[in-house]
Amino acid sequence: LIQAKRGENHKLFLAGRASHARLFGPEDLKLNATAIDLLVSKQWKIFEPYAGISTQLNHGKETTSKVELTSENSMTPRLMIGTQLKYKFATASVEYDVSTLNTLAFKVGATF
Repeated sequence: LIQAKRGENHKLFLAGRASHARLFGPEDLKLNATAIDLLVSKQWKIFEPYAGISTQLNHGKETTSKVELTSENSMTPRLMIGTQLKYKFATASVEYDVSTLNTLAFKVGATF
């Protein structure tokens, strides 16, 4: 905990995540995505601004004899910055991602 000048407690959080996703369904395509994320955030009353970095490795391969396609591999780095508002059971957030395709996302949710 970091003690603020006004006597309020501010918490600093660090989080990491590893994930893997695989496409199921089509018999003639294999698609995998593996990612690693690192986030830092600081809680201030009902707001929690955050920033993070991430990288994702994608691999796609066709598995049919009908066509001859080459396998594709790509690595996508990403930088994200945003803030989340939490009040009672409601949450709302805005996030901007800098990557191959920059995105701006707005999210609204509820926690029970």
